[in-house]
Amino acid sequence: MLIVDFYMGTFNGDKVIEKVRDFLKATDRIAPYIVGHSSDDRADVKEAFSNAGVDTFEVKPFKYKNLLQIIKNV
Repeated sequence: MLIVDFYMGTFNGDKVIEKVRDFLKATDRIAPYIVGHSSDDRADVKEAFSNAGVDTFEVKPFKYKNLLQIIKNV
């Protein structure tokens, strides 16, 4: 599982996810389950994560029960 924040400085999380997915495809590896998270729940943030290929999106702070459910579902 990979948990990626949206606002990360040099690259936003959606760009990091795109780079990870491109690397995994190029090296014929299986992608991990990817959780995007951000304190910002605007539609454009969710859309950027969705377009990058996140499996689920959570708003910060994580609720323990939600994170546990995500882990159980993986």
